[in-house]
Amino acid sequence: MVRELRNLGAVLYCKTSVPHTLMSGETRNNIVGYTWNPRNRNLSSGGSSGGEGALIGFRGSPVGFGTNIGGSIRIPAAFNGLYGIRPSTGRLPYEGMANSMDGQNSILSVVGPLATSVSSLRLVIMALLSQEPWLHDPMVNEIPWRYEQEKEIYERTGSMRDASKVGKLVFGVLKHDGLVSPTPPVRRAIGMVVEKLEGLGHEVCSTSTRLSYKR
Repeated sequence: MVRELRNLGAVLYCKTSVPHTLMSGETRNNIVGYTWNPRNRNLSSGGSSGGEGALIGFRGSPVGFGTNIGGSIRIPAAFNGLYGIRPSTGRLPYEGMANSMDGQNSILSVVGPLATSVSSLRLVIMALLSQEPWLHDPMVNEIPWRYEQEKEIYERTGSMRDASKVGKLVFGVLKHDGLVSPTPPVRRAIGMVVEKLEGLGHEVCSTSTRLSYKR
């Protein structure tokens, strides 16, 4: 990916902090210590790509990259007010990147962008795919940017405010994973999304996997 970015004219100027073994929802290591949230120094920047989230969160870079298995792009994006994409496996080149789970091929780590806008995510992914990374990384699927499908999506989502035009969509919401209860602000945010979707005429299926444990 570094080669592709340099070919595109990108300026790579720093590496950002991650927790020692990755796979953590916050970022602390023995080199830089704890990586705080740039918007509120009493809060975390998230993890495991927390340094990248913090840097972009205070506009130290227009775009950056994180790696993700269980949330290491999505958590820093949420904590720092950013946009992020966790792409499907094999969508963007991972060849040569550091990985603390080499040999674990059941759930592969992926690399994806973090940025301050959706248009920035689109631009960087389009640019990377224009370099045909599958010619350099055998794990990348040979799928260029699909302009016709993008156009179709824009046409459909332009009518999202009227379910009769786009067709009623069905959204699944998992309110509880059976182990960890969402905090009240998270439950409130989920409820607002559900209310908005239903108000637009779409269907929401809510479920909970809350388990009962016996001693």
